[in-house]
Parts: sequence; C-alpha cells; structure tokens
Amino acid sequence: MSQQQEAAERQQQQLLQLLLDQQEQRKREQEQQLEQRKREQEQQLEQRRLDREAQERSETSLHELFRTTVAALQAVHQVNGSGEPAVTPRGSRVVTPLPSPVPSPVPVPTVRQIQHPGRFQDVPESSGTSP
Repeated sequence: MSQQQEAAERQQQQLLQLLLDQQEQRKREQEQQLEQRKREQEQQLEQRRLDREAQERSETSLHELFRTTVAALQAVHQVNGSGEPAVTPRGSRVVTPLPSPVPSPVPVPTVRQIQHPGRFQDVPESSGTSP
C-alpha cells in the first residue's frame, strides 16, 4: 500500500471514529434530556398531588369550622331560651324571636329634702307618707 492510501485510510478511520463519537454524544444528550423531562414531569405530578392534598385539608378545615360555628350558634340560641337553632346545618337562617329585654333593676327610692327650722336633711322618700 502506498503512503497516500494509508493516510486516506487513517483519515477515513478518524472521520468514522469522529462520527461515532458524535453519535454517542448526541445519544447521551438525548438520554439526559429525556431523563430531565421525566424528572420534571414527576415533580409536576408530585406538586399537583401536594396541592390537591392541601386543597382537601383546607376544605376539610373550612367544613369543620362551619360545623363548629353552627353548633356554637345553636347552643347560644338554645341557652337564650328560644329553643330554635339560629342556623340550620345547611346554613340557611331561621327566623327566631329576639330575647325579651332585660327586666329593670329593683326601683331605687327617690330622695327629697325635708325642711326643718334652721337646717336641711336628706331623707329617703317613703311611699304613703307626706310631709
């Protein structure tokens, strides 16, 4: 073989090796991209799952808060003597009578002044007697 043929074969081998290396590099890059997409999809699915669980917990908390609020309102109205719940479990209002006003305290006698010669004296006013 001539030197030119050997050089051409070496060059051909080098080009072939270069092409094979480039193919291998592209294959690795594609695998990395696929792996990256797979990880991103898994992260998105996990985030959606976490968001859904958080939403469910939030809804459960709101429902529990609503139930306890309804129970508290019912208890208050039953204590007030109306006997009827202020709010039904479904949340619609029920007309309930207002509690009667607080009775006035025991009447306090008024004080009047009785005039005596030379002095004034505060004396509680008693009913049925006049000066």
